[in-house]
Amino acid sequence: MLLTAWLASPVNAADEALLRTLRNAVSAVQQRLDIQGVSAAVVWNGERYTACAGESFDGQPIAEDMLLAIGSNTKTITSIVLLRMQEEGLLDLDDAVSMHLPPHPYINSTITIRQLLNHTSGLGEYAGGQSYRDSVLANPRRIWKRDELFAMIPPAATAPGTAWAYCNTNYLVAGTIAEIVGGIPLHQLIARYITTPLQLDSMRLFPQDSLVGELAHRWLGGRDASATPMMAEWSGAWAAGAVISTARQYAEFYQRLFTDSVLSTMSMSEFTAFVAPNSYGLGVRRLMVGGQIVYGHGGDIRGFTSSALWIPSLRASVVVLTNEGPGTPAAIADTIVRVLASHITSVQESADTGSAFTYPARVYDITGAYIATVMSEEALRDLKPGMYVCVAANDRRRTVQILGHRILGIREIHRR
Repeated sequence: MLLTAWLASPVNAADEALLRTLRNAVSAVQQRLDIQGVSAAVVWNGERYTACAGESFDGQPIAEDMLLAIGSNTKTITSIVLLRMQEEGLLDLDDAVSMHLPPHPYINSTITIRQLLNHTSGLGEYAGGQSYRDSVLANPRRIWKRDELFAMIPPAATAPGTAWAYCNTNYLVAGTIAEIVGGIPLHQLIARYITTPLQLDSMRLFPQDSLVGELAHRWLGGRDASATPMMAEWSGAWAAGAVISTARQYAEFYQRLFTDSVLSTMSMSEFTAFVAPNSYGLGVRRLMVGGQIVYGHGGDIRGFTSSALWIPSLRASVVVLTNEGPGTPAAIADTIVRVLASHITSVQESADTGSAFTYPARVYDITGAYIATVMSEEALRDLKPGMYVCVAANDRRRTVQILGHRILGIREIHRR
């Protein structure tokens, strides 16, 4: 196992403590859940943190610059492309698909681009049929043509706008509209609107675009499946799930997306216009993770899984990529969010922290699990060594590290 961490600039002692805690937390969950390999990244308070655990293959640890597939997190990228095209007046998300596509027997001509992006189109799932799955397995080197995928779209499940249902066909159709209107391939549109201006060179739409870096081996059912080509899987997933990236660059993308005017204010409001019952916007969900309301998405594509989150209350982005399917990146993301929440940086530190902190205090571990209620500093010292978050009777918090009978790194936090 290898644990690595990277910071963009020198950090103070509190940030170094956070770094160690993040690495330990990622390692602990990776081992407890027996995940083959994990690459995680956090962007928070101007710092960049990465933590890797496990292996790409026997004897080769996962490294922070390794590429992994993000699966359906690709949908976020495709949505951003179409929102940017709307900003430039090239299309309107309320355009009917019939304005941009030829007729199709199972695509209702009144469906709008917006309904594609928020999964309310009612379309049937092209990738859910047995013929698609059999073809992928029988010829893994196949490069699907767009009309071949459109030919696999089944009859509609519901009428447009009447129900929400997650469906990859929505993004097959949306990506095709982006190419037709933009006049260039989708991977070039992604470069134009996202990766080039944000200088994210590792984020590529495969196999349309070339890879920059080493792709981690993928594992299925506990076996290294990297010897089997995935061209059919990549080309079939396309605008719905074929982007590859490092965790660090995808976390940077998420941070910039929510803080750096990648989208206009109007576009961001459309992007985060969540529809019931699954609180899904345009390629992004609203979720509860680690006790925090977050915006994010998950992904899964034959041996790679992903979880990407933006935490508004902390103004932090978290990305977890694994090279195992089925995988559990959400469990690691949940733990990371709890670690960050326990290290809120808007703190008031004092040489006399005890004067503002009263007992009794509830004690939690870094995953948010309740440990005990302590009545004094002495009782706190009696806990076994570790990192704890203490919530006091006067609604204040202290993050403490207990080493033997000593308490290190006491920080008083005004609860938000």
